[in-house]
Amino acid sequence: MPDELTLTYKKKILLYLDDHRHNDDVEILTVEVTQEGISEGVDMSRTHVSRILQGLKDEGLLDERTAHVKGRSRKLKTYTLTDKGINAAEKVKKEIENFEVTVIKGGEEDIVPLSEIEDETGICLIDAVILIESSGKLDLDAVGPKKQVKFLDEGPEVTHIFGRGDLLSKIDDWIQEETPVAVLHGTRGFGASSTARRFLDSIDDRHLLWLSIGGKSKEDVENIFKEFSVALGCEPEYDLFQCLKKQHGLIIVDNYYDVNDEIVDIFSDLVDALKLKDNLKVVFTVREGTPVYERFYHKEHIDKGIVKELKVPPLKCDDAKKLLGVDIDPEAFKRIMQMTKGSPLLLKLLKEDDNEGMKKASPLTKGQISLLMFLKTQEVDS
Repeated sequence: MPDELTLTYKKKILLYLDDHRHNDDVEILTVEVTQEGISEGVDMSRTHVSRILQGLKDEGLLDERTAHVKGRSRKLKTYTLTDKGINAAEKVKKEIENFEVTVIKGGEEDIVPLSEIEDETGICLIDAVILIESSGKLDLDAVGPKKQVKFLDEGPEVTHIFGRGDLLSKIDDWIQEETPVAVLHGTRGFGASSTARRFLDSIDDRHLLWLSIGGKSKEDVENIFKEFSVALGCEPEYDLFQCLKKQHGLIIVDNYYDVNDEIVDIFSDLVDALKLKDNLKVVFTVREGTPVYERFYHKEHIDKGIVKELKVPPLKCDDAKKLLGVDIDPEAFKRIMQMTKGSPLLLKLLKEDDNEGMKKASPLTKGQISLLMFLKTQEVDS
């Protein structure tokens, strides 16, 4: 067994890609398996990574393909291990599995074999290797769990989104600022949830939680926060939010509307606990028309920079036309925009000829929906 843990960059990349094999059979990949992600994951320059990847490819240890990547507008080169590469990664694991690591947690030291590091600490093997190489030990009190934690089961699936580039840019600006809370205000069907999800899918350097409020009790919400905290290596026994605010996380609180007093109190306490420059960031999607007595923040939070409000606007005409996908007569299109108020949801349902969906999603009458269906057929003569 070696006295020091040292691995070549080639071996580190093999371990890194082995840890990201969940990308192998999906159509849209994550940035972690691009040159950018690999460079960050193994702490190496992009130029050096490119050369080593080419060598691994020449050896038949990995496949290179150009693919769609979440959060990126254009296709990028991505990398996955071949069967030969998986076998090579397993050999590297065998080489180092018995290396004994000094793990520090809560001020106490323990000796853990490297093969058990992920189960014991929640830190994936390649992250542990890099930390151990730099300091000779694994100090959890200093670094916390580095592997990204994702609680996203409640989040919507988003395939296409129209006309939200400006809003996404504003959210991206916000997450770089000191303000810890962003509130997306929008009319039902304007796409606040879809926009929040698209933004969240672009984040790969924070722990992620999607919390949909609909139908949840105070206990439900608290339990989800506690489970998330525990997954981050945080023990929320006494003060849940003092624990969470220290984490480098992003929480989406979706569909905040028509909530009871206990739910209001939970999020009021959260906003009161957050301060400028705290690690934790929180996005709320709030439906327009939420009563004042259900608000979890006040003007003073905005004035102090704790909360930033962002309006979710109706779609612009050009974006609405792209969504509908047909060239409609100008007067007919004008009527459609007036009746739908530029709602992405209603326009999508109109495109799909979903009468029942439009009825459920809006106050439109049966006659108005029939008129919209007719107007959509009034295409410009070619």
